[in-house]
Amino acid sequence: MTKKPRSYTESSPPIITLLEIINFLGGALVFLGIAFLVSINWFSLNSFLKIALTLGSGIAAYLMGILIYLNKKYETLGTAFFLIAALTLPLGLYVSIDTLNLMNLNDFDKINALITAICLCIFLFSHLLYPRTIFLLFIILFASGFFISLINYLTLHPLYLFYNHVFDYQLLFLGCCYILLGRYLDRDKKFPLTEPLYFFGLPFILSASYSLAGIFNPIGSSFWKVITALLIIASFFLAVPLKSKSFLYWGGIFLVVYLTDLSSQFVHLFGPYGWPLLLIFLGFLFMFTGYWVRHIHKKITRLKKPS
Repeated sequence: MTKKPRSYTESSPPIITLLEIINFLGGALVFLGIAFLVSINWFSLNSFLKIALTLGSGIAAYLMGILIYLNKKYETLGTAFFLIAALTLPLGLYVSIDTLNLMNLNDFDKINALITAICLCIFLFSHLLYPRTIFLLFIILFASGFFISLINYLTLHPLYLFYNHVFDYQLLFLGCCYILLGRYLDRDKKFPLTEPLYFFGLPFILSASYSLAGIFNPIGSSFWKVITALLIIASFFLAVPLKSKSFLYWGGIFLVVYLTDLSSQFVHLFGPYGWPLLLIFLGFLFMFTGYWVRHIHKKITRLKKPS
């Protein structure tokens, strides 16, 4: 009986993973090379060459990516060209605006909002034509950039009221959106971006909550300190049903920071014994947190195992 030859699909996953890493590194190096070339020759290049090297390179990389993507055999190589396009197009648009004096460069957030909106539309249109994970990733990144730039422009503009914690609320909103989108993609199972969205979404929410609460600040907001504690507790409870280790690990990290801040406010009550007692408490806290995280980690691992 002849031995069945090993198929390409059985051996391809590790190779494809390695190729993706190499291609992404190659794409990043190409972008750095273009940016460095333009920067060192900025004053010697004319307007046409500046735009051609940046915006032209971005458009060319995007078109090359589309052409390569049409052939599924070289789909991985296409992602590298899309990475070059995603990095070079914003640079090219900024250079074009600067070179042609289309807008006042002092309106930084207005320019950022325009550039991210254009890039968002390009990759959104691409995703509608060819649904791919790489396009969805760029849509999320450019949509986040557009949201932050637009809100900054509206709130920091002289005609609008400036608010100190606007960035915290932006992070809070983006974190919630990332987690909800991650949950939706987890149910849809088409695009493997759930865990990265959880990984960035939860620290966005907790960092914003910490800032609003004024952690390590005695005169911080009591309301947000309570909200922060509830969010940390929620991260542990949601780790198991969401099967997310990111919720577990980030929850453990922020729990230690939160309790350290809370304990430091009572150090003076114990006089010279305050700091030694705090260190002892933190030592037991680390051990308890480590055990709790390990216990929940085992539950998540069991749930992720195929039945």
